[in-house]
Amino acid sequence: MTNLNKKLLLVILIITSGCLVEEEETTPASTPTQYTLTVTAGEGGSVSTEGGTYDEGTTVTITATPSEGYRFSGWEGNDSTSESITITLNSNQTIKALFDLIPIYNFTISVTRATLEVSGVNITSNRAIANSGRSIEGTFQEGTIIEIVATPIENMKFNGWEGIESNQTSFTIEGVSDINISAEFIPIVCPDDDCWVRLYSGKGDTVIFEVDENGYHKVFPRWYSANLGEFNILIESSPTNAFCQYAGVPAVSSDFDSNAFYEIEGNISFTLPLYNPFQSLYSQGNNPIKVKDTIVSLSYFQGQIVPFVQETTIYHTVKDKMECYGWDNQFSGPTPSVTGNCLLYSKRKVGPIIRDFIGDTIKIYSNTFFGCGINPISVKDSISVIIME
Repeated sequence: MTNLNKKLLLVILIITSGCLVEEEETTPASTPTQYTLTVTAGEGGSVSTEGGTYDEGTTVTITATPSEGYRFSGWEGNDSTSESITITLNSNQTIKALFDLIPIYNFTISVTRATLEVSGVNITSNRAIANSGRSIEGTFQEGTIIEIVATPIENMKFNGWEGIESNQTSFTIEGVSDINISAEFIPIVCPDDDCWVRLYSGKGDTVIFEVDENGYHKVFPRWYSANLGEFNILIESSPTNAFCQYAGVPAVSSDFDSNAFYEIEGNISFTLPLYNPFQSLYSQGNNPIKVKDTIVSLSYFQGQIVPFVQETTIYHTVKDKMECYGWDNQFSGPTPSVTGNCLLYSKRKVGPIIRDFIGDTIKIYSNTFFGCGINPISVKDSISVIIME
């Protein structure tokens, strides 16, 4: 090919190439839709985000956190009741977290003769009370779970709560209102059910242990003027709970009875020392007849039936005791922290005895109650006595 032809071919290629190559056209990018999320918190808490501007379809998680003393109550602008929500932005939204002040309630509990443990309460007062007990006061937030443990001290048992329905010494309770409760612990008056009582007969302050072949006690009364005689019944009982006798509070009482009665005749009279067989008698006007420590003409009471043993109760207290075990003070009883058992000793006069009773065998019965008047335990005993000259 000649040089001329080569030049012509190059020109043709250049022209053809310019016709075939076209420049590519570009389209401008579209702007995405955006929405605004506004998040606020009411009094008593905070939120994890304050929101902002987000592209359509963006998901945002929001968490509400209550401050101390407050609780989350809901969302304004959203129906969810959960503290944490996730929303998808398809529109402008305004959301507010709401909080309520948690109610505060008062708490009071007391026990006697027991120890006390309380959790879940802001305790403002924790003080000892009488007889090794405790009183606790404080406050708590509504809905708080409160745990209570009351433990009786030695020789005491649980007898129930006042102010709450529970038969347990330990329990939990959800606090939804003021709480004011107390526990009652009562003495186990006869540990191991070993209370006992014994009767003796005596002359004056001397116990006479003379017993005949049939096991009967021989009684030698002290005779006064005008056919009045008397002798002593001596009562020994044990054991009793020490707390039943603190500060001389009666712990044990005994009722007496007998198989002997007599009819008053009009031709005798006698002096009434400590015993008054007529204290339960009344005049025709239904007025009590007070004849103690006086000279009485029995013709006024002719025909009345008088019991040989006066139907009254005798109380055994620490002042009557013979000896006690485990007590610091032998005369006034135990301190609240001391326990021990006692042999209680009391006496009472029996009579009056008329000489017609000489040679008679008389049975005397006792029914003794242990327990300070709280759930008493009854123990019976009896002796037979022969009235001697």
